Amino acid sequence: MKRVKNGVNGLNLAFSRAFVRDAGWGSVALFLLMALIFVNAAAAEPPSWSEFEVKSGNGSHIAEVKAKEKIEGKDPSELEYIITVSKLEGETKTELWTCDYTYNGKPGGLLSNDGMTFVYVEFFYHPDTPVVTIYHNGEKTGSLCGNDFEIDEALLKGMAPNILWLFEESPRYRFVRSGALPVALEVKTIDGMTHLINVKTGSFFGGAG
Repeated sequence: MKRVKNGVNGLNLAFSRAFVRDAGWGSVALFLLMALIFVNAAAAEPPSWSEFEVKSGNGSHIAEVKAKEKIEGKDPSELEYIITVSKLEGETKTELWTCDYTYNGKPGGLLSNDGMTFVYVEFFYHPDTPVVTIYHNGEKTGSLCGNDFEIDEALLKGMAPNILWLFEESPRYRFVRSGALPVALEVKTIDGMTHLINVKTGSFFGGAG
């Protein structure tokens, strides 16, 4: 498993020094607390089962998650879903790939700039069910559970089911290219470790998780 210690000590405040100087540390602490409450509250909302779309960071591709077939009278949680990724060129949308999508009712995800990879990362920790799901070029290539990341339980924060497992600082996960390795998914966890995942195989670089 490719695991390296994050080169960050303490919390890297995501706002300007001017704000810190003018507002004072009391205001800074209040700002951080309110932001954390907002993020946690949003993540803890019940599943909406809404169809959704996600664009790549460079805006050149779009991923759309929709029900295969809408059946009148059937609950959205009982439907089957698909993901379709397309290339955007002006007003033209050209489909690249599509496959079945394992939907938990919570919209969101991350699409690579080349449109080849889509990932969904759970905000809250689940030891025995997927917290990272990877789709690559028309296939579901990986599902990693919380236990796969080997996080010391003493470092996890919160109470079930709202247990925090990701690093405090953003970006908590992103696509990266590391040396000679192909594009990987980088996930930073609350224990200060960085995990590199092969999006083509759904396994950790350096060994299976």
